[in-house]
Amino acid sequence: MDLTADYQVKVAEEKEREREEKARLREERRVQQEIDRERARLDKERQHYANALAALQAKGDVDGATQMQERLSQIETAIEDVDYRSANVRAGYVYVISNL
Repeated sequence: MDLTADYQVKVAEEKEREREEKARLREERRVQQEIDRERARLDKERQHYANALAALQAKGDVDGATQMQERLSQIETAIEDVDYRSANVRAGYVYVISNL
């Protein structure tokens, strides 16, 4: 009887681990899709501003070109942030609870 009870507990623990693993994988897929969408949006925006910058430089508009260059550098920073986030998907927080 003890062996049967131990077996049932082990089976329940294994099912719980599998459920947790599936939930973790689902969450990672969701985060990766979100990161991919954000990266695509930023790439499209970067291309748009690069084209606008080229047009302004062709016209000789120095002030507009400076503003576009500044916006392009902001987008590059955002892309680097997305890449960093993508590389560290599993990174998170560790909470330490102390009881004096």
